[in-house]
Amino acid sequence: MLKKYVIIALMAVVCNSFAQTFSPSKMDKLLYGVAYYYEYMPSERLEEDARMMKECGINLVRICESTWSYMEPQEGVFNLDYVTKVMDVMHKNGIQVIVGT
Repeated sequence: MLKKYVIIALMAVVCNSFAQTFSPSKMDKLLYGVAYYYEYMPSERLEEDARMMKECGINLVRICESTWSYMEPQEGVFNLDYVTKVMDVMHKNGIQVIVGT
């Protein structure tokens, strides 16, 4: 149970940091984004999807919005590997990520 609260607290810190980074006074570009649900996509498409997003000018994606059961398949058992995988691929393509829960 403690891990769950640590993860939630960490996500709150990340969200707060994101909000400060993108305050209107600091924004120097328009954010153009989409929701990306890796959990529902064939995993082999991730690289291609990110490439196509970049090609279309997308610079921001939202992930993990409605899939807590995918991140915690059993009480106290967490699987966040796919989250970091998506974040790494998006970062490599210059796409920023908002992690929702």
